[in-house]
Amino acid sequence: MIAVGIASANQLSVSAQSQLPSILGAVRSYFRPLTLTFIQKKIVDHEITEARSVLSCQGTIQPFAPYKLSLKPEGQRSWNWQMLHTSPEVALKNDEEFTIRGIRYRVMAQSDWSEYGYILYELVQDYNG
Repeated sequence: MIAVGIASANQLSVSAQSQLPSILGAVRSYFRPLTLTFIQKKIVDHEITEARSVLSCQGTIQPFAPYKLSLKPEGQRSWNWQMLHTSPEVALKNDEEFTIRGIRYRVMAQSDWSEYGYILYELVQDYNG
């Protein structure tokens, strides 16, 4: 009798050389030119001053999906949350401040998806500056 059907998972081998599917082309097709203006705060003569530096990169910014927003703590759901997808060369740090198109954001979290060709940052609009 010949066995027909789907092979059992215990009969499949997993090698260290198996790779994730490449979606780099699809991800990069959504990227657009972005200009991030970083804000570095310093205290000079007992006053806070802000220095700015500019980084031009490729990426996309979009609002949180409703289901993702519902996972945030109740008090943070009313904040203006955005997702920023950038190429892996862009290295942002948590709590870093910058502007995109004149709107000031703060990095709250990051997810390294560099194997797929991008880094995902969770941003919140920084009203206080």
